[in-house]
Amino acid sequence: MKVKITVNDKIYADEIATELPGAEVKVYNKKNNSSPLMGGILSVDEKELLVVTVNDEIFPPNLNATWYCGKEHVRVFRHFIDAEWNQSASIE
Repeated sequence: MKVKITVNDKIYADEIATELPGAEVKVYNKKNNSSPLMGGILSVDEKELLVVTVNDEIFPPNLNATWYCGKEHVRVFRHFIDAEWNQSASIE
């Protein structure tokens, strides 16, 4: 299994890397004047997706999750996954 994780803060990245040995962890590049979604995208064998978003403007935070199983959805979201990964910095 291959696990890639991007986070907003190097401290969290280091903690995740320690807790999940073998996972590739990067820190999202904040210099591009945008920020990633709160939540994430889980890709399973590039055939299925779980997309999770968190609205933290309210308390308690509102979590939404949608499961997709179709190559069209995977293709679209794969672009977002790759773009964020490529814009992120390695923690090593």
